Amino acid sequence: MAVLLAALLGFAVLRILLMMLWEWSALGFRWLVPCFCSIYDRRFWRHERYWKFLGAPPPALNGMPFRPLMWRALGVRMGRGVFDDGLAIPEKTIVSIGDGCILNPGSIIQCHSMEDGAFELEGVRVGDRVTLGVGAFVHYGVDIADDAVLEADSFLMKGSEVPAGSRYGGNPAHEVQAATSRREPVQRTAASP
Repeated sequence: MAVLLAALLGFAVLRILLMMLWEWSALGFRWLVPCFCSIYDRRFWRHERYWKFLGAPPPALNGMPFRPLMWRALGVRMGRGVFDDGLAIPEKTIVSIGDGCILNPGSIIQCHSMEDGAFELEGVRVGDRVTLGVGAFVHYGVDIADDAVLEADSFLMKGSEVPAGSRYGGNPAHEVQAATSRREPVQRTAASP
């Protein structure tokens, strides 16, 4: 039984290493750079092939401390203490995620778009202690400041700037709670008869 478990673990590690090698070789062992070009441009077609490879690490790593390590190995600038329960990032090398973030299942950070015959690729920055809700979608060129929350099933449009401590939700996402400073505890009083 121990031999079987060791073999399965070895196979899983080998699979992950091969996926990382495949990902980096598809990039030519280079980092992505922002670009704006026609869909008829060679740069678009090279990138279009790339982003179909690997959007996320294997689901078996969801919620495990190894997932942020794998993101780092694939080129994401990932902070410490991040809990990732199923985020997908097609363009990994132009995404920055801060410390202490919570990334829920089905959330996506997509750094590209094709509109009106044009292709655009731009990075995303997620600040410290940010929460991305279940199924949240973050488009390219977005800057989410510290302590912000993007609610479940929200779509944060391209180029959006989310202020620190704010709460955004909806499709398209808009502010649903104003930015606040640290709240004082509520003083409870005894109920009168």
